[in-house]
Formats: sequence, C-alpha cells, structure tokens
Amino acid sequence: MQCLDDKAFGGQYQLDLLNIQNTLDFKKLLLSNPEEMRDVFIQQILEKGEKREEPLVDVVA
Repeated sequence: MQCLDDKAFGGQYQLDLLNIQNTLDFKKLLLSNPEEMRDVFIQQILEKGEKREEPLVDVVA
C-alpha cells in the first residue's frame, strides 16, 4: 500500500490496517469490473481517506 500511496496520492493519505475498513467499501470494489477496480479504489480513498498530518520539521534542505 505504501507504494501505491506514494505514486497515486503523493503520500497525502494514511491508509493502514487500523482504518482501511472505514475507508474502503469492499462490496463496491468486488462488484466493480476488474479493469475499473483500481479506479474505484483510488476514488474511494480520495473521497473518504484520512489525510496525513503535516510534519512539524521540514526535512528538505
């Protein structure tokens, strides 16, 4: 999930085992076409995903 988060969402969303059941609608994912499953997954995270907090320290020099 970390790889998908970095590529598709730029690390803006926190998706882990503690909040995945509240973020994703598994029924909607399973009923979607296999070609559309990735798009449905991304759409659900954009709509209901928990945003990461901004770091207090800037690590970019």
